[in-house]
Amino acid sequence: MFERTTHAFAVARAFLLAEKLKNPPPTDREKFRAALAEERRKLAELPDGELLKLIDLDRRARFEKGAWVFAVINLDRCSVRPGMGGEQWARGPVHKIASQFPSRALPGSPTRGIREFAPELFAELPLVLIRTRSDYGRYRIEDGSHRAVAYYLAGFRQAFAYVARVPSAVNLTWRWEG
Repeated sequence: MFERTTHAFAVARAFLLAEKLKNPPPTDREKFRAALAEERRKLAELPDGELLKLIDLDRRARFEKGAWVFAVINLDRCSVRPGMGGEQWARGPVHKIASQFPSRALPGSPTRGIREFAPELFAELPLVLIRTRSDYGRYRIEDGSHRAVAYYLAGFRQAFAYVARVPSAVNLTWRWEG
């Protein structure tokens, strides 16, 4: 597996960029690219110390205390955030959610729009993952559950991601279900 050490500020920028672009999902490729460039420019202007202040306290603790790497990961080893986007049935590994998605997903699910833009999003918006304590080859998706499922549905089996191990004292609010 490819891995390079990185800093929490890079992860915070990626997370904040994805947050700015998530609602509503992109509808036009040129508009998406323009919005991406504009949001990236705005985030680049912020000092590193300001980035983490824009993130909720629980997540900020994981960002600050995690030992971060940028990596290529297998999506089969990732578990979505339980109930992602109001989809209460969505619990467990990405491949399981992707297999159930066509018949169970809500009509307005963001994953549907993201799937159409998977090639553009794939390189631009890495996932943010936490390694599980019991099995360091499995990951909990901290940010990007919809993107991970959309990538899988679009045929990708690997993705770029920021991955961290976090100290056991840091609150991890959910467990691997898979």
